[in-house]
Amino acid sequence: DIRYPEGESAETLQDTGLGIISIFHAHTDPEEEVVAISQALAVPVITPDGSVLDDPLICELDLVVRDREGEIVIVDWKTAAKRWSKGKADSEIQPTAFCYAYYQQYGVIPKFRYDIAIKTKTPAFQQEHTTRCEQDFARLGWLIESVEKAVKAEAFVPQPGFMCASCQYQHACSVAHQRQPQALRLAA
Repeated sequence: DIRYPEGESAETLQDTGLGIISIFHAHTDPEEEVVAISQALAVPVITPDGSVLDDPLICELDLVVRDREGEIVIVDWKTAAKRWSKGKADSEIQPTAFCYAYYQQYGVIPKFRYDIAIKTKTPAFQQEHTTRCEQDFARLGWLIESVEKAVKAEAFVPQPGFMCASCQYQHACSVAHQRQPQALRLAA
């Protein structure tokens, strides 16, 4: 049983999908050389003190190209309901993780680019470029190590927000506080 969002059907979603594919195709740069498509990587996570974590970083790169200047660029395809704000790509962790994985695998720090199809009545296209450096990779190792420690300690910090409605852990999260009996006290 397929449930479609309100106002959508198989036909409207097919039209949207074809529009997205068309917008990506229309903005393909024939001067770029395709190096890899759907490339999976699994690399060790190294912390700032040089320790290697038990679990690797696993990712799949949508597209790797060599640009007009001969530089390696990881391209991640996205769809969005509206245009991204300026600088959003610079604050995302995904480019850090993907560039780190590529660096660990090949010894080259690539550039990173989001190719974004904007799902409006007339589909639009946006590109957001960003770069990362070794200092970003050290911070990534620290962040992953911090999360790993929290998971091992069974520390759970809920972050309620717009994603809750589609989260598979929504119910577990909403009742997690009930695991430990607590008396509710009023502030004096």
